[in-house]
Amino acid sequence: MINLLHEVLHEVLHEVFEKVLYSVYYQSRDEKQNAPTYYMLKTLKIILINILVFFILIIFFEITFGYILNKKNNLDCHYLLCKRIFRYETNLHKNISNYQIIYQRDNFGFRNRHKDFNNIDILVIGGSTTDERYLKDQHTWTNQLQTMLSNYYNQDINVVNSGIDGQSTFGHLWNFENWYSKIKNFSPNYIFFYIGINEGLYLPDLYGSKNQEINFDNKQDISNFSISNKIKFFIKKNNSIIYKIYTAVNDFFKNDLYVVGHSNKRIKNNYEVPNKKFEIDEEAKKLFLNNLNSLYKHSKEIGSIPVFITQKTLRGKKINNQIFSINEYDFFSYEKNISDIIINFCESTKLYCINLNKNFNLKTNYTYDLVHFSPQGSKELSKFLFNNLKDKILIKK
Repeated sequence: MINLLHEVLHEVLHEVFEKVLYSVYYQSRDEKQNAPTYYMLKTLKIILINILVFFILIIFFEITFGYILNKKNNLDCHYLLCKRIFRYETNLHKNISNYQIIYQRDNFGFRNRHKDFNNIDILVIGGSTTDERYLKDQHTWTNQLQTMLSNYYNQDINVVNSGIDGQSTFGHLWNFENWYSKIKNFSPNYIFFYIGINEGLYLPDLYGSKNQEINFDNKQDISNFSISNKIKFFIKKNNSIIYKIYTAVNDFFKNDLYVVGHSNKRIKNNYEVPNKKFEIDEEAKKLFLNNLNSLYKHSKEIGSIPVFITQKTLRGKKINNQIFSINEYDFFSYEKNISDIIINFCESTKLYCINLNKNFNLKTNYTYDLVHFSPQGSKELSKFLFNNLKDKILIKK
C-alpha cells in the first residue's frame, strides 16, 4: 500500500512539474530537451518531488497510524508527560549540593506505578506538593509511604503518584473525566486527595473561570498563538506519532540537565504581622464544595475509597497565639479556613480524612521554599501519614 501511494504521488507530482515548472522557461518539449538547463531542472524536480512525497507520507502516517495507536488510549500526553524522562540538577535542598533527579512518568502519565490498574492500592492526587518533581523517586513522600505500608502489612503495596504541578480541584476533576476514565479497569483501592493550597477562594472573578484553569491548572490559552504555534500545539496535544518520535529521540540523546523552575528565595523572607486577610467568597466556596462532592462521587463510581488530606505551608505561622506571615497577607488563617471546609465536608459525608493542617508540625527545614518539601520534609510527612493510616485503611491481599 505504501509503495502504491508513493508511486501515485510521484506520478501526479511529475506531471505537475512537467506542465508548470518547465513551461515557465520553455515553449515546447523539443526545446527543453536541447536546453542547457534541462538537466538542472530535472534534478531539481526529483529533489522537490521526493521532499513533497516525504511530507505527504508523514501526514498520511499521522492521520492513520497516529490515530490507530492512540485510539484505545487517547490521552493528553503533552499535559500528562506520558513516557517522558527529565533530568534535573538543583541546589534547592539545603546541605545537598548538585542533587540530581531523574524524573519520569510511565506510558499513562503516572509516577511510581508497578501494578495493574485494577490492583493499585493507593492513588494520590494533588499538585506540585504531590508530584514533587524536584525530588528523587526514593525521596518523594508517596514512595516513602509505600515502603512504610509495605513493611507494615508485609506485602507489596503500590502508592501511585498522579500529582500534576499547579492543579486545583478543577484540575483533579479533569483527571477523572479526561485521564482515569480512558484507562481500562482503572479502579484503585484508595484515592488520597492532598489538597487545599491551590484553591483560590479569595478570587471570586477567577475561581472556576477560564483564567482559573490557566493560572491554577496549567492549561494553555492558544487563542493568541500564531498559526505555526497552533499547529505545533495541536500535534503535541493530540499525542501525535511525530511528537512521540521526537520526544523519544530527544529524551534518549539529550544529556543536558533541565533548569529547575522552583525557587528558594521565598524562604529568605522576613516574617511580619499581617494586616490583610484573604476573604473567602461565598460563591467560590460553593464551587469548592461542589468540587469536593464531585471528587467523592467520581471515586465511588470507580470503586475507590476517597481520603482527603488537608495542607499547610510556612508562608504563615502562629507563635504564642500571634500570627506571622511572609508579607502583609494572612496565609495562616486562609489555609486553616480551607482546611476547615474540607474537614467539615468529610464529617458530613462520614469520610475518614486527615487534618494535616492542624496536626502536622511543619518545620522550616522540611521545605526548600516554605511550600514544597525537601527530602527530610517528605520523610517526616510520610511518617505522619503512615501513623494516621496504618490502622485506618484496609489493604487487599
